[in-house]
Amino acid sequence: MKERIIVRIDTKGSKFSKTNSKMPKSTCDWKLNFYLVKEGKVLYLFTQNYTKGVYDFFKNGRSANELRQFKKWRKNPRLDKTIEKIPIYRTYVMREIA
Repeated sequence: MKERIIVRIDTKGSKFSKTNSKMPKSTCDWKLNFYLVKEGKVLYLFTQNYTKGVYDFFKNGRSANELRQFKKWRKNPRLDKTIEKIPIYRTYVMREIA
């Protein structure tokens, strides 16, 4: 029963930035969608704003064991907060599909 957390970048939506200016969208308008992959099913967890550090950490997927054994706390506060959120959302999703 392997579980993996994967992330996908969502760059869709409006062609222009949030400020409705004529400037094209930048990475600050991107979103990261987090998914739990369990037994071949892909289950949506949550969405958050794009940050390069968080994307780089999750871009190849991470197992639940890797997240529990995470050793680089306090190096990237955004990554710390994301890793802390995952068990909460995972529990909620597992309760909903049960």
